[in-house]
Amino acid sequence: MQVLLPTICALFMVGYCCSATPSEGEVKDALFKARRINRIKDGLDLLERELDTRTTIKCPLCLAHGKRLHSNAKMDRRVNDALLATRFLMQDGKYSLSEVSEVHEIFTRENGETCIINAPTDCNFTSIYRRADGSCNNMNHTEWGMAGRAHARIVGNDYDDSVGTPRTLGLRGESLPNARTVSNVIHRTDGGIELSEKLKLFAMGYGQFLDHDFTLTPEQDAVGDCCDEVSQADTDNCFSIIIPEDDQYQPLFTAGYCMEVKRSSPVLCADLRQQQNSITSYIDGSNVYGSLLFLESGYRMATTPRGNGARILNGEDDNCTLIQTTPGPRQFCSAGGDARINVVPSLTAMHYLFVLEHNRIANAIKDYAYDPVMDATIINAFATAAYRFGHTWVSQGMVLFDKQFNVWQNETHPIHTTFHNPELTYKPKSFERLAYWLSGGKSPETDEFLVDGVRNNLFLNASQGLAFDLAALNIQRGRDHGLGSYNDYRVWCNLTQVRRNWTAATPLPDHDTNMTEKLEAAGYKSPRDIDLFTGGITENSVSEGSLGPTFECIL
Repeated sequence: MQVLLPTICALFMVGYCCSATPSEGEVKDALFKARRINRIKDGLDLLERELDTRTTIKCPLCLAHGKRLHSNAKMDRRVNDALLATRFLMQDGKYSLSEVSEVHEIFTRENGETCIINAPTDCNFTSIYRRADGSCNNMNHTEWGMAGRAHARIVGNDYDDSVGTPRTLGLRGESLPNARTVSNVIHRTDGGIELSEKLKLFAMGYGQFLDHDFTLTPEQDAVGDCCDEVSQADTDNCFSIIIPEDDQYQPLFTAGYCMEVKRSSPVLCADLRQQQNSITSYIDGSNVYGSLLFLESGYRMATTPRGNGARILNGEDDNCTLIQTTPGPRQFCSAGGDARINVVPSLTAMHYLFVLEHNRIANAIKDYAYDPVMDATIINAFATAAYRFGHTWVSQGMVLFDKQFNVWQNETHPIHTTFHNPELTYKPKSFERLAYWLSGGKSPETDEFLVDGVRNNLFLNASQGLAFDLAALNIQRGRDHGLGSYNDYRVWCNLTQVRRNWTAATPLPDHDTNMTEKLEAAGYKSPRDIDLFTGGITENSVSEGSLGPTFECIL
């Protein structure tokens, strides 16, 4: 069925009369053709699913069913229609992207999609409470930082087609290396993990909690399974990682194995693809309250008794657990202001801590102010690459400590067994003991390595033959978002540029010789092809810092 898609597109690609900008008729005609093609693709996807006889679908992230925030499928389809129409106008009409962008209002009127959020005009600036969706925080720009805003870009997009197709090509038009291959060469540990003499695991625990306070990029919901034959070719919605050959570090990853990656939900900005932040961009406790106006009643600001202690409120049902590891009924997961509260028990413990400490913290910071000329909107490269350096802090296991910072009753659990598994939170004084572990345990060093628990065994379900690689996902997500290369961001940061060729005397500034050789061995044809996440996390640290100059600049 894959061969049908180019043929279908060709049938509808007809010439346009060239002028300074597309006419309203040309835009309508392009949108009509795009809708017809995309509905045919939708039908093929549905047919493929109906004919699929597999009992196991190799999509590890599908296991996280209700834990990932999806967008509105109808909205995703309308944006995809507009993006395809833009490509028609550029390819057949010979218009430039800037010329198509000049008639963006026609797309908005005819298609109904735009990334522009109108500034709220009903703000009550005398209220002592902020709005849960982040609006009206800034008196002059009431929409800044509010939920639903498109991520900001500090470097122009590097989509293959300049409109929305993922970045797959390098400087010379050659293919970028497979994300799993880069992960194996660069981000794989050689056994032991170097522990930091400065950082405790609380840096990881609070860092994850903080991340969930100001950034959440939803995934598209137009396609259900991005690993079926038709969807793998649907680059508007899917960008899965296909294993090129049998993997020596994770036996489940055989040649052709599909790590499902649904593309981030698109929003239409000046007729090219952008991504949005579904929560407020402020550090405002939205992961405690929620980021939606109708959820701001404060019902989450409570605990419930359990035995001789208390725990955060339970969710509505018990279907959040990915894998049942003990006999009997599933344990209920917890409810919080952010849907990711149950990713790992240590994160749930952080939510519990901030519910308990809420009033004290609120009183302590009530008189703090922020810079009113600073737009709080999250930068795409920050959310998609730079802030993900914290993944190198993830420990190989999760442990319950006692007050003396010793392991309590041999409660040591491999990290991959804790994903979306609330069982640890039901142990006696579990949140307290998790806090002791976060406070007393040493963090892995800040470097390029991710432990096997997240690099080989993320969301592992061995009985179903499913697993995922977090490092590969970070690389693939950057390409999905059309982030520029590592060198593009060095240029923006006024740092020494990366050289074009590996044969140059010093092809990679701020990298030692060994790392330079490894990056070439990972398959990058030019140093300027290197992805931002990998290039940034492998830099030599700045003086008195943990990160290199590029990530320090972006952060």
